Amino acid sequence: LAGPSVAANVRHTKVVEKVAYKLLVAAVSDPSERVRTTVLRALHSTTALDDYLAQADCLRSLFIALNDEACTVRALAIKLVGRLADKNPAYVNPALRRHLLQLLTDMEHSPDSKHREESAYLLECLISSASKLIMPYVSPIQKALVAKLKGSSMPMAGGTPVAKEERKGKAGAGREVPGSENGVARTVLATIGQLAAVAQAHFRPYVSEVMPLVIDAIQDTSSSQKRIVAVKTLGQIVENTGTVMTPYMDFPQLLSVLLRLLHEGNAKQRREVMKVLGIIGALDPHTHKTNQASLSGEGKLEKEGVRPLRHNNTQVAADAEPQPLAGPAQDDFAADLLPSSGMVTASEEYYPTVAINALMRVLRDPSLSSQHMNVIEALMSIFKALSLQSVPYLPKVLPVLFNVMASADQVLKEEILQQMTKLVSFVRQHIRRFLPDMLQLIHGYWTNSTRTCLQLLAELSLSLRDDFRSFVPELLAKLVGIFSDAERCGAYDMVRPTLGTLEALGSAIEDHLHLLLPALVRLITPGQSSTPIEVRRATLKSMRKLLPRMQLSGYASAVLHPLIKVLDGPHDELRRDAL
Repeated sequence: LAGPSVAANVRHTKVVEKVAYKLLVAAVSDPSERVRTTVLRALHSTTALDDYLAQADCLRSLFIALNDEACTVRALAIKLVGRLADKNPAYVNPALRRHLLQLLTDMEHSPDSKHREESAYLLECLISSASKLIMPYVSPIQKALVAKLKGSSMPMAGGTPVAKEERKGKAGAGREVPGSENGVARTVLATIGQLAAVAQAHFRPYVSEVMPLVIDAIQDTSSSQKRIVAVKTLGQIVENTGTVMTPYMDFPQLLSVLLRLLHEGNAKQRREVMKVLGIIGALDPHTHKTNQASLSGEGKLEKEGVRPLRHNNTQVAADAEPQPLAGPAQDDFAADLLPSSGMVTASEEYYPTVAINALMRVLRDPSLSSQHMNVIEALMSIFKALSLQSVPYLPKVLPVLFNVMASADQVLKEEILQQMTKLVSFVRQHIRRFLPDMLQLIHGYWTNSTRTCLQLLAELSLSLRDDFRSFVPELLAKLVGIFSDAERCGAYDMVRPTLGTLEALGSAIEDHLHLLLPALVRLITPGQSSTPIEVRRATLKSMRKLLPRMQLSGYASAVLHPLIKVLDGPHDELRRDAL
């Protein structure tokens, strides 16, 4: 009797494995987002198949779903993989650690507020589903969340795509626009609360840094949803760290704010406020009265030891104030930057040194600013002729050029940037010493000279290669911002130069492909009817050059689904490029 029973169990196991495998294939490769979501939700709702899903072949398919183009699919995949970490930690935990770093990078560097909001939400899903994995990383996660919460509470620099989008998001009082900066702050607050719930006592050292931001969010009237989440986060922090009553003592205005919400808020707000009031505990009436008095300033000066200021103190302070030291002597424009004394005329360095000294004297003299453009052109002609022999002159020449740019008009700045690009092509890897200064130029003049900065960026990448990798995330955010700006404004003239710069960066963007892919996908997706066919073709050609140089096993879903949509589209020329 044992034989047939064992055979039946084996057949049953094979059938279950076959069905589970086909379900995973549908969850990863089906072109319909609804089908992928339904399958993953069904797998997440039961633990019956966990023993099969925890096998290496099934996990590889789930890892692909971690980078799906749909946020809902990615969230379900994270929750499912996080649950499977206990079944197969050796295979799951390294992948989840990489995904954790990816989410933190997205949240920090992505120029799209919607993308940042999704990254914060996915991080919350990861924290709740893989608590054991998260524990060693509580400190860096908390730092990243606090930095993002501080950044979202202040307006970003005007003129950038993100700034324009977020100003629209804050347009309606109490009405939150999806992808707005209020949405980012709300999601980050929820993630902080979830982190406190998972870390519990390990989160206690960070309460003093997080709590002021949470209190500020509770008092922010621009978004009712944000206030609800902030109240809930406050309760999670207090409950899991054991800091009862402490918020009332550190923030005397908190009880009044919560009571006002209890009377003025909607039903959902009142419910959350009542929970928090119960978690924090009842405040002694005398202590509350003392807190209210301190808010009005009664006894505050005496408590801090402030004494009346005598009239003669001002005079004493003025007399005691040190006099400013004499400034440095005016720059001697006639002095040579490069030593030429002792050189003989037969020396190869003599004539270039004399010529460069003469040109530097003109550049350093503000009264001769009308000649600066001609001087810079002559200087670059000398460097081009010298090629690599011009490297010893760079430490003296480049600081002068940087100083000239600081006070030059826009035309001269544009000319110097163009000449800098040529100079990098002359000296190649020897520009490495001045890379921080070059990047500072790119950041400083990006808004007004975007095209020239793109050319300089491409030349630096071609010249320095691996030395340039560490600077890619912050620069990649600017490139993605150009794509987002082009979609919103309908002006695609900067897309082609940006694609050329990406091709120059090459494999340096491999570690940060998750920042770039969503923007490229939006440019080629047929649903974006406003994108010109020429731009979509150029994007596909750039992807054809870039993607084969990279490891795309984890991004198969994010790349293939948009390409399949292009193949199903009406344009034959796009089909050829997609293939």
